[in-house]
Amino acid sequence: MGMKIIQPLRYEIELMQFETEKDCLVKYSAVLFDKEGSDDNRPNKMFYVIKPVRIDGKWHLTVADDDDMNTRDSKIAK
Repeated sequence: MGMKIIQPLRYEIELMQFETEKDCLVKYSAVLFDKEGSDDNRPNKMFYVIKPVRIDGKWHLTVADDDDMNTRDSKIAK
């Protein structure tokens, strides 16, 4: 049995914070399936955080890591 490629139903923006050209975060989720009712407790989302940065006037999307999420110099409230 091979691995299956995960294909979300949709993506949702959870949070967008832009402070400076190098201090930005975007949190989004991939909805894997719709819940069947209000009592459906199965987790149905995967969350991702990307860090847009502007270098030489061009925006680049980078993947945020633990250091990005806990940067002491960030003006974004944690």
